[in-house]
Amino acid sequence: MLASEHAGRGFAIVIEDDAVILDGMRALLETWGYQVGTASSANEALACISAKRRCPDLILSDYRLKDEQTGLDAVRDIRAFCNVGIPALILTGDTSEERADEVARNGCRILHKPFSPDQLAEMLRILQETERPSRVKPRAQSQRP
Repeated sequence: MLASEHAGRGFAIVIEDDAVILDGMRALLETWGYQVGTASSANEALACISAKRRCPDLILSDYRLKDEQTGLDAVRDIRAFCNVGIPALILTGDTSEERADEVARNGCRILHKPFSPDQLAEMLRILQETERPSRVKPRAQSQRP
């Protein structure tokens, strides 16, 4: 895909604890016209977002992160911080139905490793066409009559 086909795609945050993969994802997304923030954990992602003073338009995260964190933890933290249901893609080699169900229950899409740049591009296209950021609803609090 040409960069012009993706010009001005927005700000994507990529969370991956393998530095080589993280750098490759950053480079690929930048060639597609994304502004990219990178992090190896949820805390680093939140620091990146704070420094940029902008919430991401898209979250891409590996499922398994360091310190027993998951990509779903990172997505929840970012969505709560931004108070927006940001479209998110979880990247994982775990092809179990249980993992796919967990990802779906958390309002995310899944892409199984290994994947090609074309498969990633197609999934990003689907996310942009079908998933729109939405305000995160506060948890219901008990109301007294």
